[in-house]
Amino acid sequence: MNEQEMAVNEYYRRVKKCCASCQHKDINIFGVRHCLLTGRRIRAKKVCDCWIMSNQLAQLGMETGGIKCRAYQLHMMSVRVEEAEMMGADTEVTQASVEEIRKDYEEQYGSIYINF
Repeated sequence: MNEQEMAVNEYYRRVKKCCASCQHKDINIFGVRHCLLTGRRIRAKKVCDCWIMSNQLAQLGMETGGIKCRAYQLHMMSVRVEEAEMMGADTEVTQASVEEIRKDYEEQYGSIYINF
């Protein structure tokens, strides 16, 4: 494993070259990040020779490519949890579409994407 370096995607965005930004990264059922190739647990600021930039980061900077902010992800999760709780309480619920939740979030807080 080498110390951290930087890579540049097609859209001239700099990406930290580490296991966390690799295409081979996966998260197991316990929420632990690990490498699909080696099976090893991912450590901060480390990278192996098999590193490939993840698809999401490779698209960063493209008009349709973007990374959603953590606040939006938590908002989406809270909406889905609330719907599940109402369904569990035998309350009739119409599940909101992703587009409806996104529009609601953008009206209240602004963009769902991280700005670089």
